This record gives sequence, C-alpha cells and structure tokens, in this order.
Amino acid sequence: LLTGIIKAADLCNVIRPFGTARRWGLKLISEFFHQGDWDRLLISSQEGHGQIDVNFDRHACNVVAGQLYFLEKMALPLY
Repeated sequence: LLTGIIKAADLCNVIRPFGTARRWGLKLISEFFHQGDWDRLLISSQEGHGQIDVNFDRHACNVVAGQLYFLEKMALPLY
C-alpha cells in the first residue's frame, strides 16, 4: 500500500490543474534536455561513442508523443 501511495505521489502531476501540471511538465522536459546536452558534449569528447536517449535529445524528441505515451502507459493504469 505504501509503495502504491509513493508511486501515486511521484506521478501526481498528471492530476493537477492544467496550468500547474503544464509548468511542472515544462520544467521536467527542460531538465531532460539539459541532461541530453551534457550527454552530447560527453559523447562528442569521446569521438562519437554512445547515443543520446531520444527523450533527452531536444533535436529528436517529440514532446507531445512522449506525454501521451506517459499518460496512457504509466499514469492512467495507476490511477
């Protein structure tokens, strides 16, 4: 029960009012993209070995598709 409560709290942004959820979602995406930028720098310094996760790559990520996937596959089944 406690594990379920913690998981629900972790994913609770999807049930907040839209304005609040949007602000937090944009902050999270920004954090992901910053991580991808760092990954790109590290990969380029290692002569191109490795690959950036598409969710962290600001040049390849489809934010809308990613959000829909998250809602359908993770949040909806939980709630």
